[in-house]
Amino acid sequence: VFIGGCTQSEINALRMLALSKSNSKWRFYFAPTNVWTHTRLLQEIETAQ
Repeated sequence: VFIGGCTQSEINALRMLALSKSNSKWRFYFAPTNVWTHTRLLQEIETAQ
């Protein structure tokens, strides 16, 4: 399933990494295919918390 250029697994990985609060590290492990989309996802994840 593609959402805004992201696969569901990518979104799940983003959620797990965001929830782990390793915000200073996830950028090095995760290469976004769409920076804007992933930034929005992270903002929504942070807001949801």
